[in-house]
Amino acid sequence: MFRRSKLSAAAVLVAGLLVAGCEAQLNLSGVEWQRSQTKMRFDMYQAIAANETATVTVSSTGVILVSDNAGFTWTRNELEGNPTLIDVAVCPDGRFVALDTRRLIWTGSGDGNWTSRPIDTMENVLALTCDPQDRIWVTGSFSTLLHSTDDGASWEMTSFDEDLQFTTIQFLDAGWGVATGEFGTVMITRDAGVSWEAAEYIPNEFYPMAAVFTDQENGWVIGLNGITWSTTDGAASWQRIDAPSPTPLYGIAAEGDRVYIVGEGGSVFSWDGSSWRSPAGLSSLLAYLRGVVVLDDSTILVAGGFGALMRVSTTDTVAMVAEEVSP
Repeated sequence: MFRRSKLSAAAVLVAGLLVAGCEAQLNLSGVEWQRSQTKMRFDMYQAIAANETATVTVSSTGVILVSDNAGFTWTRNELEGNPTLIDVAVCPDGRFVALDTRRLIWTGSGDGNWTSRPIDTMENVLALTCDPQDRIWVTGSFSTLLHSTDDGASWEMTSFDEDLQFTTIQFLDAGWGVATGEFGTVMITRDAGVSWEAAEYIPNEFYPMAAVFTDQENGWVIGLNGITWSTTDGAASWQRIDAPSPTPLYGIAAEGDRVYIVGEGGSVFSWDGSSWRSPAGLSSLLAYLRGVVVLDDSTILVAGGFGALMRVSTTDTVAMVAEEVSP
């Protein structure tokens, strides 16, 4: 049978003094420095949007970063409840809207004041946009599209009664819009969402991670394994042009004929008119990139996991060189 050792009160006191004397003073300077930063390593940025005066980045950790100088410096906003934010868009009136996986919509003007409203659906929500009429559109599971004309106070639902989820939605003008989803599904509206018609399916039951149309004829859709599809005839047909490496692709942005895609491992590619161009001078990141926005003719802003947030030059002389990287 084991016997429990007994220590005298004096022995316990002496042992405590010895431990206290040997222990180094706890240094919290690193923690205090980290708390003072606007970008944290545990931030998992999911999307970026920009208007003429502000740029907004949202994180799945409930953080919204706002910049008023094209991404050189940021203001940090930590939303109550740490919502899982997965998308952000800017509306024609200048306000920003962010999507919360808890079926909430967050609205803000970039000044740090954000309010939420519930989305009237039982489906999972995946992406959002604002159309030229300032209506908020949200995509969801079971082929669901929802839109609100009153900042999320009420919602109207359209469902195609198919077991698929729409992953992207975009409007180019007051009438024309496009949504893409599982199994290569492409739906187009020409009357501001009153009715939708099916376009040609993207081959091989493609799952779109992101999509962008530059006009009603030309569009790009990206997905896993470095696969990209393009159309030049309004989704009547699709052509496959893979990225330089078979890496998952998550984000896409375009301005005119300039198209940029980002993905796993810090991947950044640009379209040169005939093929995707690999970055030159941009070090590999041990993080995914999901958000990308075109700031001007020579700069994009990219964001992703583990606090990855940087401006990237896209000039011909210095292609894809990061100007600023988070700690």
